[in-house]
Amino acid sequence: DECLGPDQCGNESAPPKPENLILGVDKRPLLPLALGASTVVGMMLALVLELPLLGRLVSGPASAAVGVVFLFLYCVTLGCMAYSAFSDPGQLRRDQQLASPPKRAYKSWQFKRP
Repeated sequence: DECLGPDQCGNESAPPKPENLILGVDKRPLLPLALGASTVVGMMLALVLELPLLGRLVSGPASAAVGVVFLFLYCVTLGCMAYSAFSDPGQLRRDQQLASPPKRAYKSWQFKRP
């Protein structure tokens, strides 16, 4: 196949177009906030609308038990999200960064760390 233009095959003289911009704003930092907000909105919808409807169908302590289980699961989910947001798991500590990398790792020109 032949390329019909630099937009299809790449233009070596121009940098790539930014793909993560919405109205000139980078959307990547907003994605975790949107995930957290949608999780909280879903939790509120479940607690305010869905659980009372379930309580009409299932009477007695089973309805309360389901509510407690859902609330527990949402709290665990939000707790895990907060932990990963503040502790940044998967990143190396400073003392481990200074150590030599494993033999299977190599330094790439694209990234600061191997």
